[in-house]
Amino acid sequence: MYKDDYWKSAHEQIKRTVLKYVPSLDGLEVVDIGAGTGTWGLWFAQLGACVTLVEPARNMLEIAKRKFESNNLTQKVRRFICSKIEDLENYQQYDIALLLGDVLSYVEVPDLVLRKVAKLLKNRGFVFGTVDNYFSYLKDVIIYGTLNDFKRLQDVGRLPIGSEYGVFEAKGFTEEELRALLKLSGFYVVEITSLAVFMDTELNLKFGTYFNREAEHLLYVAVKK
Repeated sequence: MYKDDYWKSAHEQIKRTVLKYVPSLDGLEVVDIGAGTGTWGLWFAQLGACVTLVEPARNMLEIAKRKFESNNLTQKVRRFICSKIEDLENYQQYDIALLLGDVLSYVEVPDLVLRKVAKLLKNRGFVFGTVDNYFSYLKDVIIYGTLNDFKRLQDVGRLPIGSEYGVFEAKGFTEEELRALLKLSGFYVVEITSLAVFMDTELNLKFGTYFNREAEHLLYVAVKK
């Protein structure tokens, strides 16, 4: 899935956005929350950052470890932590927190997670993340869903999502809801934009904010106050 054109475009947009706000990653402390198999942690390490990977699925964390070993970058890893973010102790403070892979959409209490992230960040530290778009959910429900799905989406903003790992509930965010949540959790919102609505990265960077109601995912950048 992550190798198709959409995700290639999304990854390139995320990389360009990170480097727009943090041009040099060398020596910075980065915590990758919901790190999965280490794709983003590895990229940050390749650019000189020291990374901590937090992932509740042990099998994914093992794959991430092997990726770092095969790329001779284990010296750039502070820790591999098998844990949910909600259960994570404050090991240290970081310059950057990553919530990519729609972490806020998949956790039970997004505001609790954001407050936790704020505690992990240094003052003026950045968070880069993505979420599922509420309006994408709404479109899918209208076309494919049931009346019960529609009512649940209206009531709590959540839908059952199926994947190779089973069925789970995920939350879709509007730009306004995400912006308010970040502010209440102690962040200054720098940017919220659509993710990969075009296959061309330059178009995504230039016009992405005009398509925040059309995209499948939203990309957000915020700074701890």
